[in-house]
This record gives sequence, structure tokens and C-alpha cells, in this order.
Amino acid sequence: MDNTDIKILKILQNNCKATLKDIGAAVNLTSPAVMERIRKMTDSKVIEGYYTSINFEKFGMTITALISVDVNQKKYESFCNFCREEELIITHHHIIGPYNAMLHVIARDSAELSKLLNKLNFFGTTQTSIILDTLFSNEILK
Repeated sequence: MDNTDIKILKILQNNCKATLKDIGAAVNLTSPAVMERIRKMTDSKVIEGYYTSINFEKFGMTITALISVDVNQKKYESFCNFCREEELIITHHHIIGPYNAMLHVIARDSAELSKLLNKLNFFGTTQTSIILDTLFSNEILK
């Protein structure tokens, strides 16, 4: 990877729908040259996918939270299955520290979050942090 690849990644990070022509103009390359660089970065897993950022509040999900869970190791496989099936859980990270799982969740209200926490307590101790505001996201390349 060189500086041109990094510039392309920055452009895609800010707008994954940018055209090859627009990217090429920004980095002084032709559209086919940009397409080839993107293909190489995709093939080598530098680019793992393209995502849509969703405003969950538009769906009535007014609470966003991070829940740390200290899952009993004997229950971890069933915990993973539960997380995959639970619609309120957006992401599940296996982590190291006092807790071994970190969940990013959404909920319509505190009652719905409370129900989820009660289900999670079956698997282990939880600690919840409510997200008040997201100041930035996905700004790895600046």
C-alpha cells in the first residue's frame, strides 16, 4: 500500500458511493487504475466490505448502549447463539478484561433494555453504559 491507496481508502471511508471517476480525479488516476487498486485492496482484505450507516432513532430505537458481560465459559457458545438471534444486539465482541463480551445494543425504551438485561443475566454479570452522543465514528484514516 502506498499514499495513493490510503487516499482512496479515505475517500471510500467518507463516501463508499464515490464514483471511480471522482476518486480518480482526487488521486490523479484513471478510473480503471482506481478500480484495480480497489480490487487489490478487496482481494487482500484491506477492504472488508461496504456498509450503510443507519439512524436507529428513525426506527424508534431511542436508546443505544454498550453492555459488558462476564459470561460463564460453559455458557459462551449458547451466549453467542443468543446474541446472533437477539434483534437488539448490533455487534458482539469477544474481549479480554474483567468482562469477556462487549455488546452494542439498541432499544426502543428503558423497559425494552431492561428486558434484554434480564435475559443477559442468565449468562453472567453485566455492566451497562448508555451512549449519550457519538462524536465521531469510522474515522480511522484522517
